[in-house]
Order: sequence, then C-alpha cells, then structure tokens
Amino acid sequence: MPSPIRAWRRALGAALGALALGGALSLAVTLGDAASATGPQDARLNAPQEPPFEPEPEPSEPEPSETTPPPPPPPDPVAGLVVGAADVSVGNGYWLGARERYGLLIALTNAGDAPATVSGAYTLPAGVRKVAASGSGGCDDAGGWLFGCTLAPGASGKVAVQVTVDADAWRRAPLAGSVAATAAVIGRSDITAGDQDQFAVTLPPGPPTPGIALSASDPTVSGTRGEGAELSVVLRNTGAAPATGVVEVVTPTGVQVAAVPTRCVNHVKVSANRERCEIGQLEPGAEAALGFGLSVRGDTRDGPLTGAVHGSLTPPGQDTVSVQASYRIVFNPVAASASPDPSGEPEVASTGLPAAREGPGLGPQQRPVSNLADGVSRQLSVLPIVAAMVGLVAVLGVLVVLSLRRRMQDDIKPPVM
Repeated sequence: MPSPIRAWRRALGAALGALALGGALSLAVTLGDAASATGPQDARLNAPQEPPFEPEPEPSEPEPSETTPPPPPPPDPVAGLVVGAADVSVGNGYWLGARERYGLLIALTNAGDAPATVSGAYTLPAGVRKVAASGSGGCDDAGGWLFGCTLAPGASGKVAVQVTVDADAWRRAPLAGSVAATAAVIGRSDITAGDQDQFAVTLPPGPPTPGIALSASDPTVSGTRGEGAELSVVLRNTGAAPATGVVEVVTPTGVQVAAVPTRCVNHVKVSANRERCEIGQLEPGAEAALGFGLSVRGDTRDGPLTGAVHGSLTPPGQDTVSVQASYRIVFNPVAASASPDPSGEPEVASTGLPAAREGPGLGPQQRPVSNLADGVSRQLSVLPIVAAMVGLVAVLGVLVVLSLRRRMQDDIKPPVM
C-alpha cells in the first residue's frame, strides 16, 4: 500500500500540471482576443486607401506637340570709333624764314566690341604741305592724304604726319584742317561707325613789323553749348606817325560774332566768319582795346576752337602794315549735380530664406506618424496583459504549494493514543 507522502506528491504534481495548463490556455485565449481586436484595425490602417472617384475626362482633340524653339542667334557686334587730331603749333622760327617741319598727330581708337578695319583721310589747310607720314599701333599711311588701320577692340593706333607751312600762309589764318574715318567690323562690312575731328595750325603773333602790335585773348565758354564768350583784342600804334587802324576777326566753324565794340566807327561783315571793325585814327603810342561778343552754336564740336585776328595800320602816304594773332576758344562745362533717386523709397533688403511649407491638412507643427510606429505601439499595449497573467499563475502556484505542505505535515504527526 503506498504511503501517504507519495500520494500527496502525486496529487501535488497533478494539481500543478493542471494549474499550469489552465494558465497557458487562459493566456492563449487572452492573446487571441487581443490579436483579433487589433488585427482588423491594423489591416484597415495598412491597407491602401482607394482614391476618390473622379469622372473620366471627355475625350478631346490632341494638342499639337510643341517643339523647343532654337536658341536665339548671338547679338551682332557693335562698331565704334573715336578720332582725335592734335593742333599743330608753329614756332617763332617761322617768322625768320626757317623751313621747319611740324608734326600733325592723328589718334584712332576702336570703341566697338569686335576687331575692325579703319579707313580715313585728312585735309590740310591752304599753305600747309605734307612731307612724310608714318603709322603705329596697327595704323599706316596709305599714300596721299589717306591712312588705314586694323584695330582690336579697345586698341588705339596713330598716324604721324610731317608738314611744312608756306611763308605767306599767315595771311590766310586761321589755318584749320580736318580728319574723318570709318571703322567696319571684320567679317561684317555692313556694321560700321564713323567719327571726325578738326585741328588747327596755330602761328605765333606776327610777323614782327615796326610800328604795330596786336594781341588777342583766349575766350572761355562757361556752361553748355549755346552760351557766349568775349574776345578781347588790343591794337597798338608803335610807330612815329598817326595811322588808321582796322581789326578783322575770323571765327572758327560754329562761332559767330554776336556783338561789336562801340569803338568801331564802321562795321562790315566781310563773310560768314569774318567781321571787320574800322577804328579810325590811332596816334603814335596809342592803343585801341576792343571787346567782341562771340556766340557758340549748340552743335559745335568738343575741344578748343581756333580763330584769328588780323590788325593793320595805314599811316598817311605810307604802305599798310599788317599782323595777325591766333586765339583759342576753350570750353569749361559746369558739371551737373547728381540727381537723387526720384522714387524716394528706401531699399528693402531680402533675407533670402525660403518660406515654411505646409502640406495639405497639416499645420506647420504637425507631422505624419509612420505605420511602423503604430505597429510597435500596439505590440507594447499587449505586454501588460501577459505580465498580469504570468503573475496570477505564480501566486496561485505558491498558495497551492503552501496548502499541500501544511496538510503533509499534519499527516506525518503520530496519532494521539
């Protein structure tokens, strides 16, 4: 017959096995319920949403395919030319009969944005003769009064002309010449630009003649074109006899005598650019100071303009003595003041930062949550249920073991006799 202790052990093992089996079944049922509760929701969340119903567009005629337009052709080159000619200054040796050479310098600058060929010519005043010519910087003499150049953009070339002045050329003063040239873009002869300039051959006052002296000031035009200036002329009788004086003013192109002095007893307009003032008799040692008002046309070229004054004295019964003096009209334009911004509005600086973008239905602080994070959160929500079931099974097992141990101890005690 088995002992009571062994029977209790068997009973205890059977109870523990049944308890463990019941706990496992309960846990499986709980997990199954949780899965059934969350599974369809997860499936609904993870399932792709059907797009909203949109009616099919009505068939329309196919639009003609647009072809990419060809790139625009490059812009045409720009031709530009600047011509400059320096005045020729004749020294005092001219009055001594010296056959000197004087230099006329012509400068040409390609002001365009493409290489160009330049062709030009110059004219010399009467009594001035060409002796030789040479070029530099891409320019060269082309014979006669012609020259030619090949210039890169922004490059400058020069033509130097050696001239002589005839002994009687002073009677035709002022001695003025001109230069004109045309630049053509290489490979595009239809794109051209031209420019021109004038120059003067200036003589010293003279010739030295006993009994007469003449001087002329250099008038200055202040401001813009169209304004006037005053030319001051002084004729002096340095001889021993009284003489009748005459002054003739020759103006350059674009300049006219606008007013004659009251000292003129008779006034004659000899030609378009020549005014004659008869001043009457001048005693020995006397002088006549005359002021002529000059008017400058608005389209007159830039740079100094050269004119001449001729004076003469005729003593009674003697030959007329004549001299000349050159003058230059200098321009002194007034600089225009800088004009303020007509709008008067201050500039607004831009930060250059892009604006915050918001998706549809989202504020600037909202962000969508991924499906992976939803699945993890649902798995974590099942863990507390599993932990509670395990803890309950453990507590029940401990209570059953304590109860069985107490009964076993009561059975082992000897019966009371």
